Amino acid sequence: MEDDVQSKAAGVEFGAVDLALTGVMLVWGGNMIAVKLALTEINPMAFNALRFALASVTMLTILLITERDLKVTGREWRWLLMTGFLGNTVYQVLFINGINLSTAGNTAFMVATSPMWVAVMSSLWGDERLTRRQWKGVLLSLVGAALVIFGAGHRIAVSSGTLFGDALTLVGAICWAGYTVMTRPALAHRSPLRVTSYAMAFGSIPLVLVSIPHMRAQDWQSVSLTGWMMLLYGSLGALVMGYLVWGWGVRVIGSTRTAIYNNLTPVVAGVFGYIILAEQWTLMRGTGAAAILVGVYLVRSRGRSRRLQSQSARERSQADAI
Repeated sequence: MEDDVQSKAAGVEFGAVDLALTGVMLVWGGNMIAVKLALTEINPMAFNALRFALASVTMLTILLITERDLKVTGREWRWLLMTGFLGNTVYQVLFINGINLSTAGNTAFMVATSPMWVAVMSSLWGDERLTRRQWKGVLLSLVGAALVIFGAGHRIAVSSGTLFGDALTLVGAICWAGYTVMTRPALAHRSPLRVTSYAMAFGSIPLVLVSIPHMRAQDWQSVSLTGWMMLLYGSLGALVMGYLVWGWGVRVIGSTRTAIYNNLTPVVAGVFGYIILAEQWTLMRGTGAAAILVGVYLVRSRGRSRRLQSQSARERSQADAI
């Protein structure tokens, strides 16, 4: 059954799910600018807690309206509780605090390692077996992300002043990779909406609890209309739409093939920066963007290993014999 799921995911051609994931990268790329604007007015922990609470309520409401119930089994409760805590509470706390204690270049590079961690975990777990070509795509995408970051004028350098923040961000990237891989079994039996809604709700509860002092200290009356609009963008766009499409991608094309799209985010952010902030595109930045695109293509287009192909052929021949 597991190999059959892998074979189906590997055989899915470029289509709607890829367009949707590309769209999410556009939203997440814009979200980087939205968060920067919002954090000039709102405390980071208060901002994260409020947007996750809003996203959780929205997704559970949509789930109740579209699927008519909120039922999950006892075993699913425990699994979704663990994935939600890992992918939402732990990841978000590490990421927000890591940003404050590190540099923009280091943070962007640590986040770019996430697809590599997904590939490693998927291989160890037995969830996906990548070909040599796909591994080259993962590494090429990572190198491309580094070139984009360097080309934007950011430094990637670990020092005593950034070490703790770098470690937080790196562990956060590993946690997000773990969340991506761990949701795959649940997505085989439940809809992306149900899995994502519960994982986000379970992860939001402790996130809100640890953020209560920050929310109390926040002067909400001083937040401008722009700040509130950025909060809505980060909640309904980056979280609700983004997480639903991410879960759909993991279910249809697999964890690694979905995660590799994550490295399009710095490219999209650079495009938005060029349009909105008049940032310049250098040759290095353009080369990095091209490397990321080639890496995504290598990972996404050649997902089926020879072993899976031969095994699928054997299964078809056995079925015909029966």
